[in-house]
Amino acid sequence: MAECVLPHAVALARGFDARLTVLHVIEPPPDGDDAAVDPLDWEMRKAEAEAYLETVEDKLRTAEVDVDLEILEGRAAESIVACV
Repeated sequence: MAECVLPHAVALARGFDARLTVLHVIEPPPDGDDAAVDPLDWEMRKAEAEAYLETVEDKLRTAEVDVDLEILEGRAAESIVACV
């Protein structure tokens, strides 16, 4: 995640009394990859994303900003557009 945007996002959220949504997309292997997705690896990636987003959530709550966390699975661009 580009954490360098957090101070700017906090300022905007405070200025507009808004909530922030922090999104993480877990992407499958690139097209053409013959390897199947290992379920254990997938769950580990998901757990790592959850733990990371919780640290971001703590920072934002310390800054007194309401936050929603989203973890999506799929291609990043498509998932982000679908979420908006």
